[in-house]
Formats: sequence, structure tokens, C-alpha cells
Amino acid sequence: MIRFLSLGILTLLLTGCSDSDSPPQGNPADSLRTDRFGYQVDSNVIVGKDNSLSWLKSVVTGYAPIEGERPAKIGWLETTQSCKFPLPSVGDKLVQIHTNETNQVSDVFALSQAEVLERAQAYVSQWQNDGKDPGVNSNRSGDRLRVVNVIVTETAAPVYLVLAGGFDTLWNIQKSPNARLSRVAIIGTRNAGIVNLEPGTPVTVLAGNAAKDCKISISRRPQPFWRVVEAAKGGDQISKEAVASRNAIYNRYDSWFRASFGKASEEVTIGIDQMNHAIVGPLPASLEERLPYRGITDATVQLARTDYAFVAASRDDYDSKHSDLVTKKAQQLAGGDLTTLNRKQ
Repeated sequence: MIRFLSLGILTLLLTGCSDSDSPPQGNPADSLRTDRFGYQVDSNVIVGKDNSLSWLKSVVTGYAPIEGERPAKIGWLETTQSCKFPLPSVGDKLVQIHTNETNQVSDVFALSQAEVLERAQAYVSQWQNDGKDPGVNSNRSGDRLRVVNVIVTETAAPVYLVLAGGFDTLWNIQKSPNARLSRVAIIGTRNAGIVNLEPGTPVTVLAGNAAKDCKISISRRPQPFWRVVEAAKGGDQISKEAVASRNAIYNRYDSWFRASFGKASEEVTIGIDQMNHAIVGPLPASLEERLPYRGITDATVQLARTDYAFVAASRDDYDSKHSDLVTKKAQQLAGGDLTTLNRKQ
């Protein structure tokens, strides 16, 4: 079920607000779209409990896209020593934020030795075929982390926050002064990280190869409104197989989630298939009570440990750093001198 703010409330919220920071006119639910595996919303919409939809600018002030912002440094998160996380304490409010996709990009990039090796092998092979340097192919889109903003306004109880995302998710935490985070658990398919987490907050991660070794694949329960479910009901065999596979993956994930956190995953989850922002707790009562948005400029980004991570503020900057990694590995594969691969005239 999708909920949204009434036009009357939106009009009230707009009172006294400058144009640049005003929530848009209209209904945020108008941006809602259904895709193969769930809902998608526009980048100016924030998702809350029970799929409630609100304008991001009704929650924060001063929002600006993350792309182009440079963090001060990159650090490493502690990987959980088992395939489970600590159980919530008595009195904690357990909340899982989940999304498969976000279109909010950062200038933080991460990749593994295996990925560099694969690209170096392809580079050497192409050089051999061409008889000259073909240049290193860029993978800028695939290597960059994408940002999900999580705004925490819950003050009734400490929040145990589980962040479960797609391939390369950087979680940007925005917390109201009286909200409390008892612990953060991050689950990632490949690379994962967090930024603007209050110092001293316990945080552990299970991502990439560690998640694979634990056979953890993040999933939501298939819903009737998913296009793939509708197609399966219509008799499409490929869709039937996809739904059966999704149900099996979800059942495994939910069983693990119950063992790790003590509750069923769906009953504590906020999120949809594609979103940029989520809120845990109530909306601000007025525009004056909105939170000032924090980007990642000069912040410390903490990532699940990987082999290579760097900040690149432009395409040329990324290409230079990425090419250097791939070329050095290719030189090793070629015995030290890539020019020996040149075709003799």
C-alpha cells in the first residue's frame, strides 16, 4: 500500500518556505512507477514506513546531489566475524532499509583484485589481437558507489538499523538530534559503505565475498503488483520461473534474517526497488523542524574492506587512476613490457 501527504498538508508545509527549499507542489505518489521487481520513485521523493511517500524537501533543507563532493578520507568497516549480527537489545526498534537501486551517484569508487585482473587480461588479449595499444576500457559507472540517504527521526526508542542494498551502496545517515542508533548492520551484494554515522555508533558489515561465503542474498517477498508476478499469473513461463526463484531466495534470506535479528524481514522493512531516500520515524511537524542535509564533503567514508578504493572527481581523474591499476597488472601478465605485444611491421 502506498501512502502520501494530502495536498492540504503540502500546502501548509509550503507556508513560510523559500522557493529553493520548498517542497514541490502536487502529490509525490504521482512519481510512482511499477517495474519488474517492485516500485520506483523520482529522486525528490522520500520513502517511509508502509511505503509512505513524501517530498524530500519536506524533511530536509539544503539538499544537493552528492556527485562532485569529495570526502576527506576513506576508512574500513569491521566485517562481522560470523554469518550473523548481534541480536537487538531489549527496547531497540529494529528497522531494515532495503533498495536494489539508487540513481544518486558519488565520486567514490571501489573494485577488487579479481576485477582488475579480469580487465588486465582483456586488455592484454585485445592488444595481442590489435597489434597495438587499444587503451584501457573505462568502467566508471560500474565501479562507483551510489548513495542512499537515510534520515532517522525516531525518538521513541533506540533504532537498530539494518542497511541492505544492491551492488554498490553508500549509506548517508542523517539523524535528528534526539534520535538514537543502538547499532548499524550493513549487508551488501558487492561493495558497501556508510558516511556521516555518529562517532561511537557500533557498526559491522557483511558484504561482497563475505556475504557470498555465508550464502546471503538480500531479497524482498514477491508482491502481486510486481510486473514479473503479473506476467507469471498471465501464464508466462519465464516469469513463473523468475517468481519461483525469487520466492526461494526470499525464504532463505528471511530465515537467516530471523535467526540474526529475531524478527521477520518484511515486517520491519522500509524501502522499494528503486529509491534515493528513506525516513525512519515521523515527518517533521513543520518546515522549521526539518533537518539540515549533510553531504559527504570532508566526511570520512567507511567501506567494507576491498582491494582498491579511491575518490575521483572527474571522468579524466577516474580514467587515470583506473588505467594505472589495470596497466600495472597487464604489465605483470606480459612479462613487464607491454610493447612486446606490438605487431611487427
